[in-house]
Amino acid sequence: QIGLYIQDEWQATTNIKLTAGLRVDVPMYLNTLAPQPNIEALTWYDTKGNPINGYQVNKYPKSTPILSPRLGFNYDVKNDKSTVLRGGTGIFLGRIPFVWLGNQSANQVLSAEGAFQLNGTANNFKFPKVWRTNIAFDQKLPWGIIATIDLMYGQDINAAVHRNYNMKPPSSSLSLVGAGGDSRPVFTDAEKQVNGSVNAGLIVMENTNKGYQYTATVQLSKNIGNTFFLTTAYTYGVSMDITSNPGEIAANAFQTNPTKGNPNNVFLAHADHELKHRLILAGTYRKEYAKNFAFSVGLFGELTQGGPGSVIGEVGGRYSYIYTGDVNNDGIGGNDLIFIPKDQSQIIFTPAQVKDGLGTVIKTISAAQQWEDLNAFIEQDNYLKNNRGKIAERNGAITPAFARADLKITHDFSFKVSDKRKNTIQVSLDILNFGNFLNKEWGVRKTAANRNPLIYIGKDGMGRPQFNFAYDTNGQPLRKSFIDDTSLNSRWQAQFGIRYIF
Repeated sequence: QIGLYIQDEWQATTNIKLTAGLRVDVPMYLNTLAPQPNIEALTWYDTKGNPINGYQVNKYPKSTPILSPRLGFNYDVKNDKSTVLRGGTGIFLGRIPFVWLGNQSANQVLSAEGAFQLNGTANNFKFPKVWRTNIAFDQKLPWGIIATIDLMYGQDINAAVHRNYNMKPPSSSLSLVGAGGDSRPVFTDAEKQVNGSVNAGLIVMENTNKGYQYTATVQLSKNIGNTFFLTTAYTYGVSMDITSNPGEIAANAFQTNPTKGNPNNVFLAHADHELKHRLILAGTYRKEYAKNFAFSVGLFGELTQGGPGSVIGEVGGRYSYIYTGDVNNDGIGGNDLIFIPKDQSQIIFTPAQVKDGLGTVIKTISAAQQWEDLNAFIEQDNYLKNNRGKIAERNGAITPAFARADLKITHDFSFKVSDKRKNTIQVSLDILNFGNFLNKEWGVRKTAANRNPLIYIGKDGMGRPQFNFAYDTNGQPLRKSFIDDTSLNSRWQAQFGIRYIF
């Protein structure tokens, strides 16, 4: 990928500055793909069930310049920096998903033995772009306090979404269980795998413009001489998409996106890493003494609900309730959102067998008892309790807010190496999750106890789905939604450092 960025700043008046920029990106492909006539000879189907003939898996997206203009402004209302209005708008190119084009290169051959998956790109595919706009207001208040209000809105223009062209739209539905029960679409075997030699399907990357995000932040900050700095801020955010692309390879991104029936019919829902609420409080203290020494301490605290995990790929605060098994018969296990029954008439349980490590049945749990256990679990879960009689939303549930604080202490030892030069040795101590260092009950995050509370067993003689409730190896039912996250997310960590500054 070749990128070029050009920017110009214009001081329109003494207190208004404009900034204009243009980024140009050109994707480059260093290989070409051979035509696949045996794939082009097959009939595939788009998401509406229209036949596609002659589909070419060897075609990359066009390698043409991608333009991303943006414009910003800064307006110093009184020309004394006491009241500042600033903001901007622009088009921003997302990360070019070359890994999925790599899938297309690796998975474009259909041999006599078949293939796990084939990958392609829609003929009119455009690389991901978002239109983002923000406006902010800074105001000096009495006592040296600076207040900031910052609003941001983003709209997807060409987000990436994966479809399976080896599926026809489902023509049937689950048999109703109880009035208003689950009647989601289900596939016949012929519909879920049109060309049987391709197991995961022909996964094609298309575009969507349905996603959006917005955040609102209010912040107060204050300097007290050259010694103290204090700031506090609150952010509220919403992020909606039709897929958070929850997989590295294209087939995983398609198969692990939760569905209400037809995985090709994706719908708008909360994004995987949506940040809902965040309150921060931070302060630093620095004291210089004896000319060559300085001591500083900083504390950063937050109260956060939602957001991403602390490491790449980790599940964040948003999560979905999913069946274990393949309820809609799309050939994908573990992507079906659960139906939340209003009462016992809307779900059919079959006796559950609890087995020990050798496979011996140690306990059998009746259908009536399973309903009692499920009903109790629903009642203690705010999301499930408030959405009875519905199919759960993707990422509709969210873990509780968590609080943590990080501490940093440094000490500088400075010395002259010449009349005009001074070097410094800095010793530092960082304690992450400082509250947990003080008390093992503090700074502990919560995670979902079980995202799969219902196990799909199969259909009864009338074609109605049957389930088991989730029990542990001792036959104890799932009782609460959240448990302590005992990973490093909830543990204190410390590091010592020595830095030589010259």
